[in-house]
Amino acid sequence: MSETFKILAINPGSTSTKIAVFENDKKLYAASVEHSAEVLQRFKDVQSQLPYRIEAIMNSLDQGGIKLEDIQLFSGRGGG
Repeated sequence: MSETFKILAINPGSTSTKIAVFENDKKLYAASVEHSAEVLQRFKDVQSQLPYRIEAIMNSLDQGGIKLEDIQLFSGRGGG
């Protein structure tokens, strides 16, 4: 019997953050969290958006019934 892992994949873009949760290779949840240009202009640079984007991701996961403590692996795309 193989192990089961829940994986959170995060792909931040310029005006959205795409997220997906997998159980091994089976997709359990996916969302594209949109960020308006008006909101993003409040931040001096991309790095200062981090708390805002984390909150948006956490809200989306909560809406999808996904608990962060159930995630064993994390994957992100992007620099910085």
